[in-house]
Amino acid sequence: ASIGILVALLPSRRPYWLFGAIVGALYSLPGAVFTCVPYPLAADAPQYWREFASGGPRAFVLTLFAGAIVGLICGALKRDPVTR
Repeated sequence: ASIGILVALLPSRRPYWLFGAIVGALYSLPGAVFTCVPYPLAADAPQYWREFASGGPRAFVLTLFAGAIVGLICGALKRDPVTR
C-alpha cells in the first residue's frame, strides 16, 4: 500500500509503469539489505525455515524484484492528472 501511495503522489512522467517499478525497487532497497543478512536459528529448526532465514544475494534480489513488481502494477494503474 505504501508503494502505491508513493507512486500515486510523487510527480512523474510517462511511462508510469517504469516510474512505478523504479520507485518500488528503491523503496524496497532498505528491506533488501536487511533480508540479505542471515540470522541464526536453533540447530533443530526445520530446513524450510533455514532456507527462509539464510539470506544472501538471492534474498536481496528477490526483495528488490517484489518491490519493483508492486510498483510496476501501481504505475500501470496510475491515471493521467486532470488538466484544466
